[in-house]
Amino acid sequence: MNQQNDAFQQSQFILKYLRGELSIAEKNELDTWLESNDNNRTLFEELTNEVL
Repeated sequence: MNQQNDAFQQSQFILKYLRGELSIAEKNELDTWLESNDNNRTLFEELTNEVL
C-alpha cells in the first residue's frame, strides 16, 4: 500500500474509532499501526484526546 493510501485508511480507522464503529479486523490493523511508530501513537492521541 502506498503512503497516501495508508494515510487515508488510517484516518478512516481513527474516524471509525471515534464513532465506535471499528470492526475487530480494523481494530487489529489500527493497533498494528499504532505500535509500529511512536509518531503514529502521538498523532492518534492528539486526534482522540477530548478538549476539556
